[in-house]
Amino acid sequence: MGHHATFQSDPCRITDQPFGHGCATQRFRQIAAAVEPAPGIPIADQLDGCKQTPAANVSHQGMAAERLREQSLQDLAEALGTFEQTLLLDDLLHGNTRSAGHRMTHVGVPMGETGSVSVTSRAFQSSNVLALLPGSSRPDEFLMVSGHWDAYGVGEPDAEGRTVRPGAHDDALGIAGVLEIARVLRAGPPLARSVVFAAWTAEESGLLGSDYYADNPLYPLEKTVANLTLDILQTAGPARDVILVGEGQSELEDELARFAATQGRGVTPENLPENGLFFRADHFPLARRGVPVLLIMAIAGGADLVDGGREAGDQWIADYIAACYHQTCDAWDPDWDLRGAAQDIDLFRLIIEDLGNSTRWPQWKSGSEFKAVREQSASARRAAE
Repeated sequence: MGHHATFQSDPCRITDQPFGHGCATQRFRQIAAAVEPAPGIPIADQLDGCKQTPAANVSHQGMAAERLREQSLQDLAEALGTFEQTLLLDDLLHGNTRSAGHRMTHVGVPMGETGSVSVTSRAFQSSNVLALLPGSSRPDEFLMVSGHWDAYGVGEPDAEGRTVRPGAHDDALGIAGVLEIARVLRAGPPLARSVVFAAWTAEESGLLGSDYYADNPLYPLEKTVANLTLDILQTAGPARDVILVGEGQSELEDELARFAATQGRGVTPENLPENGLFFRADHFPLARRGVPVLLIMAIAGGADLVDGGREAGDQWIADYIAACYHQTCDAWDPDWDLRGAAQDIDLFRLIIEDLGNSTRWPQWKSGSEFKAVREQSASARRAAE
């Protein structure tokens, strides 16, 4: 079924930022971990995706807020590149207009403690795509497996003249995994619980499709057992482990370890936590609304590959990020070894089948920032037991 939403375009995008969506608000994520929350800016907003409005007004106080302000103004300086020449960055940060020889007809940004920026945006409509496999005896309880169907679209021509950035790893392989799990579950005996299969739109624009669903769910989030997200699968062959993104969040980690062991694999925490990938994929809007989540994302850390070990896994990430992440060469390659991707897809299938035939509700672990949200709807799940 279609799941329609109208989005605003993204005029603050700065394209091809490594490991990022390129929006000024996204930069808040990178420095929010190093500073105290800025007064006047809820921390949830600092960590949220790009949300466009015709004008944005913010008020900052304190040293932490000043650091956020200066970083956002650096992004603003880049966004003002449509002028023939912008003010020097130092001038922009300190409210001066002394850049000799360069005229700006209009900046529209008062450089006091408050700021207002007007942007021109256009609306467009896109669709999430969802399918439901009804449960046999507990059909009103839902498991969800998902990926995103969008990619980075058309860009500048590469050396071969290609302009389309297909997103084969990011995230066509994830969508293929969702479809394969759906095929296998549909062919087998029905699960007690229902399973929702979701292909989100506009992930690359700031998790907009999944965020829209989280705000407008077709199936109640308080009765959604878990969301399992596939976003970038590795194509370097089978691995001795699976990479855990966001260690210490929920009991789904225990499920991951239990079923990885049946494959003869262990679990390794991500070794690139500074990239904040737990907060940058489509499971995150659901987590913010309390749904326990699990993410497999190959660029979170090098897998211990059967052929070459951890060093080869790290090298696969380095090569992919340097050459093809969000680029035209992220396309199907006959030299791919998909056995590692198949391991991860089958791992999610095992978890879904187990939870789908149980009455368990995985919980957020103590200390998770999402635990309190989930507990607010605990009575709805107790009534179903």
